[in-house]
Amino acid sequence: MVQITKMRLPTCEEWDRLVGVTAGDNSLMHWHHVFSWCLDVSEAFSSMPASARAVRGWTSAREWAYFHRSTHNALVGFRPAFEFSGGDGLTNGDCTVVGNLCMNGKPVKVPGAPFKGGDIPDYIPEATLDLRHVLDAPDYKVWAIKVGDVLIADRVLLGNISWMEANVNFRPEQTGEAPSETSLYDRLLAKKLTGSVGEFARGYNTAIDEVLSELGPLGFRKMSAEHPRDP
Repeated sequence: MVQITKMRLPTCEEWDRLVGVTAGDNSLMHWHHVFSWCLDVSEAFSSMPASARAVRGWTSAREWAYFHRSTHNALVGFRPAFEFSGGDGLTNGDCTVVGNLCMNGKPVKVPGAPFKGGDIPDYIPEATLDLRHVLDAPDYKVWAIKVGDVLIADRVLLGNISWMEANVNFRPEQTGEAPSETSLYDRLLAKKLTGSVGEFARGYNTAIDEVLSELGPLGFRKMSAEHPRDP
């Protein structure tokens, strides 16, 4: 039984391991014509600005590039990694269903054409993201591939989402960490607050309330169905 303990972006090292266990097969990890945000900076660019973050994919499985962390566009999307417990029967390269990605509490349909110009759903600004197990419909099941001690989604699940939004808008108990001053600051930046001091203060208080909001306990079970391989 797989128990998801944390949802986050993958590191570049984990991305490289994903390429290794799948041999970079696009029908398995869906990197073609879409970038995926990574958690860290790109070591491939020594002059990369401190505010930029690495993205991977698009022209090849091992491709490196970077965008400013507040960038929103159809070129780069959210592909989560999942820390987990259990799953003793899983080996590297195995794929399993981890649940349903929910945005503002509503299940998000998993794209069947996960590339620019395909059917990747757009992120709703300021929406919260979390994993649940609420729908058994195949179109809503998130598949993830075992890579060492993490599972990484087999495709981008949301587009038009910035690196900041992909980091600060998880439900607190799905980050595995207590809210920090940095996460609150980034949440405010993600909202792109402008206007009067009063408007800024109201937004700041809203951000704090969201970070401290609570959700029911998580629990996910390993699914026995085979991972669908693209033709």
